[in-house]
Amino acid sequence: MIRFNAIGAVAVVAFLAHPLPAPGQNIAGEYQVEVRGTTYHTDRAPETRQLRDNTTLRVKQTGDQIEIEFRSFASAMSATTFRGRVGHGRFVAVWTYPAAVDETRLITGEVDGGRLRGRLIYPRANADAGVPGWTEVEFSAVRHERQTGQAAQQPAGQQTAAAQPPKRPGNLRLPGAISRAARANPTNAAAADAAAFAVGVNAMTVPEAPLTGHRIEFLARGTPSSRGESVARMELWVNGLVQGSSDGNVLEVMAGPFPAGRLAYDVVAISSDGRRSEPARSTVDIARAGNTVIRGGISGNRDKISDVQLVRADGLTVAVSKLDSDGDYRFLGVPAGDYVIFVNDAKTEARVSPTSNLEISVNGRKTYTRNFEVR
Repeated sequence: MIRFNAIGAVAVVAFLAHPLPAPGQNIAGEYQVEVRGTTYHTDRAPETRQLRDNTTLRVKQTGDQIEIEFRSFASAMSATTFRGRVGHGRFVAVWTYPAAVDETRLITGEVDGGRLRGRLIYPRANADAGVPGWTEVEFSAVRHERQTGQAAQQPAGQQTAAAQPPKRPGNLRLPGAISRAARANPTNAAAADAAAFAVGVNAMTVPEAPLTGHRIEFLARGTPSSRGESVARMELWVNGLVQGSSDGNVLEVMAGPFPAGRLAYDVVAISSDGRRSEPARSTVDIARAGNTVIRGGISGNRDKISDVQLVRADGLTVAVSKLDSDGDYRFLGVPAGDYVIFVNDAKTEARVSPTSNLEISVNGRKTYTRNFEVR
């Protein structure tokens, strides 16, 4: 077993106490992150779980000192703030908790213009049931085109655009002034204008692997065209029908439920003068709901918890539950299989007992109850 001890943690912190010479570039800003890696277990079979997810991170920088806020991913790690240094095209940072040095987390990598490439190691070498092991991932992070504060001072040549699905864009409205021809076929409506209004669209759904009988949240963001034109409105199409739209370059639409199977949906971006982009097609697999209920409660400092997620063994999110006024969560219609109950503490770095990533096997029982405590 890989184990970080107090001596190792002190050694890493001591290394970070000495500045790396000549930072060379400002890496502050928001990044879209692709994560690939493995969680290793020491107390069960299977011994490994492959991870594949997208998330975001934020870097704050003062001189050569950096603070990396790495958001949660793949139900393997909650949001974590690392502190360290950057210099000579490389960076290194750690997160450590005095009461649990066995869980000291390390992140290191290299800087390539507006991109960060690196490795993250998260040991979980304590004795809690279902926890021992470690997570090791490689990541590639692309900085968003628009920056604020220090990032806005970065030379334009070092900035790389990256689309990020919005979480709460707001200003949602049902389509009003959508032409009859556009309603009939989004592809035909876009054909004449596509070359003149070529934009990028990044789309996703929440959950990532929804169940029948549940509504789906469709999220998307449009990036400016090759000529720098901005997006004025975005539309969601499913089965040839407009499901909703929103003003601006972000989209958030609740739609469904839809039948089991692969669902194809299109997102169309519209310019301020009414020109339409080519539809950006995405797909999502909808699973048939089962008969099982997973429920439980969060006690302690539950204000630190943003939601509870049910994640399949392959890393896809099946359902997301907000806590009710009593601190309870509930997942309905869960099919048989292996899952992780992920208690999402967002940016608060809460201590969750027994663990924020609790594995559970559903085998046909009607109800499973799993409770958590937050400190």
